[in-house]
Amino acid sequence: MYLRAYEATGDTTARDEALGLLAFVVAMEEGDGEFVNFIDTQGRLNRSAPSSRKSMSYWAARSIWALGEAVRVLRANDSTLLIPIRPVLDRAVSRMRREIEA
Repeated sequence: MYLRAYEATGDTTARDEALGLLAFVVAMEEGDGEFVNFIDTQGRLNRSAPSSRKSMSYWAARSIWALGEAVRVLRANDSTLLIPIRPVLDRAVSRMRREIEA
């Protein structure tokens, strides 16, 4: 929603809110294109809850969607903001491709 608001209005507050949420998505990626879903009460990745274990899941697909939207919306005017996002998206797309081809 924040990315679309920024795209429609140019409101940098919406862009900044989107970037904060995207930073969280980036932090949830485990370095191999798979994502953990939750954090614990201390703010650490929760790798033990059944619905939070590292995987290529529904939540990973939503992460790919959000990261892809960021690339689409930000690449024209704010491409430097994509520096932390692009590698995570590339790993996740590669991981999803392996899932589909398996």
